[in-house]
Amino acid sequence: MTQPAPNYGVTLNMLMNGNGAIDIDPTGASVTGLAVLAQRLVLRQTTPLGSVIDVPNDCIDIQDLLSSGMTDAEIAQLPGQIQQELIKDQEVLAVVVSLTYTPSNSTMVITESIQSQQGPFSLTLTVTPSNVAFVIGQITGAGT
Repeated sequence: MTQPAPNYGVTLNMLMNGNGAIDIDPTGASVTGLAVLAQRLVLRQTTPLGSVIDVPNDCIDIQDLLSSGMTDAEIAQLPGQIQQELIKDQEVLAVVVSLTYTPSNSTMVITESIQSQQGPFSLTLTVTPSNVAFVIGQITGAGT
């Protein structure tokens, strides 16, 4: 018997604002399906630890980590930390995280392949000390 696709509901779309920060789409546009989950996972990676009252042990602020001057060893451990954070979401079944870091311009590109209860998709985050950009890609499955 096929399970019904999860209903992720509807949420306001997130975009980069003029200051390079993630913010709500000023047009009030909304998203549904896997885009809701994808945006939720982006927020898990761009919110300081302890700042969400209901889940004080969740979230990781990758931009803050990059800005603090990470060592090579800390950068090497970051994909595992991100993977552990994303798998905390009840809709995420599996995730593979890869990361490239370019010291000359302090840019980190994080690529995430995510298997959710509704299907696979990818997230790519480009992180600099002053900006986080994200692209949700390869969304497939029901309810997208």
